[in-house]
Amino acid sequence: MIIHKKFCLTLIVAIIGLTSFGQLSYNTQLLGQWSNDSLPALNNNNGQRFNELWGYFDSSRSREYIIMGSVDSTYFFDVTNPKKIRLCDVEAGKTKGCVNRDYQTYKHYAYAVNDQCSGSLQVFDLQYLPDSVHKVYDDDTLGRTTHTICVYKDKLYMCSNTLNNKDFHAMRIASLAQPDSPTFITTFDGPILGGNKLFGNIHDMMIFDDTAYLSCGNDGLHIFDFKNPLAPKYIYSITQYPEKGFNHNSWLTLDKKHIVFTDENLGLGVKLYEIENPTSYRLKSMLRSHIGAIAHNPFIQGNNSLYLSYYQDGVYKFDISDVTNPKVVAYYDTYTENTSYTGFQGCWGVYPYLPSGNIFASDMSHGLFALSMNATGIKTIKHNESLSIQPNPTKDETTVKLFSPVEDFGVLNVIDATGKIVDTKKMLLNTGKNCLQLTTASYETGIYFLQITTSTATYTSKLVKE
Repeated sequence: MIIHKKFCLTLIVAIIGLTSFGQLSYNTQLLGQWSNDSLPALNNNNGQRFNELWGYFDSSRSREYIIMGSVDSTYFFDVTNPKKIRLCDVEAGKTKGCVNRDYQTYKHYAYAVNDQCSGSLQVFDLQYLPDSVHKVYDDDTLGRTTHTICVYKDKLYMCSNTLNNKDFHAMRIASLAQPDSPTFITTFDGPILGGNKLFGNIHDMMIFDDTAYLSCGNDGLHIFDFKNPLAPKYIYSITQYPEKGFNHNSWLTLDKKHIVFTDENLGLGVKLYEIENPTSYRLKSMLRSHIGAIAHNPFIQGNNSLYLSYYQDGVYKFDISDVTNPKVVAYYDTYTENTSYTGFQGCWGVYPYLPSGNIFASDMSHGLFALSMNATGIKTIKHNESLSIQPNPTKDETTVKLFSPVEDFGVLNVIDATGKIVDTKKMLLNTGKNCLQLTTASYETGIYFLQITTSTATYTSKLVKE
């Protein structure tokens, strides 16, 4: 098990502020970014403009696309050249002010739903990209609100689904035999087992080889055989586990031996379970970006690479080849405004499955990010991309953020313009993000240098005191 803890240390030192290097990152290169600051944000504590994203590859033209939701619309981007992200089209939702949108693709169609606002199921024909998309279906018959969707074979699974008459079902299933005109098949709600209803709602799901993994909020994770969607067969449930909260969603390794799932609550770890034996599932490890953070959406490439959208901590990549000891191998913070963990801001979604290998992430405030996260393991770093400070310049106090790939001891030296070390501090760094509060009020104006040395790296930055 690995547990990454927040480390906040108040230092009273002769130090003047750090130069901000933008996003805090590790083993990650920012390839491109797109945002729309003119889009009105929701009037909530999150300042939200954007939400989920999904990918689409046009094999006939060898072009890559990202579909991303905003509070009022769906955006379609050509990301074949991630350094020059091109907005191809924008299609309005049924209503504005939606907190949640969700997307999946099937053949050359994209399916869009929404929640926490009144809306519909929308279908977009993508075959005309990069010129435009054509909306071919927009109807609320199958759902006025749907929290998440999953496409498997020729079926559309609509989770947490409500109709106009307020009729609610944990899941509504539609046929995509005609992809531009989905048709209702059946509903699926929690069955009664042992005299009790197994679950009341399905928040999200994934299906692999006809097996459905249902994340059911406070009711835990439930597994069903969906070979026949009209008569699903119960397999197993994981309802009691360490750091249990709101079971949000899950993803499976390619060999079907392990599953990762998140609980969408402050500070709860991400669980990695062995599921090879369907009657004896075993927790192998828990992992996290930070002791206070909220994990959102996990995706696994093959058997070894786990990508997580981690709200205020951005995007994380873990090596899970050793399931008992996952390791952080790359990281990018899309929301550097965060100094405390109090709500839902930052990175909503991540998509790692386009052929280029580029990683795409959506940030609720800052839009679309294109990233290269090609690290294969922890390595020594001798650059400043893992060191950030806000505010800088500073007068009285500032916050230094340092990402450490491993638990380590560090030495902080404060160096003046003549090269003299004016102060030295020893510190313990935890794996992941570390936060250092620096009090600078008693120091003269001028330029200093901050140097943090660990067993694996040296980090330096200019300090400016106003």
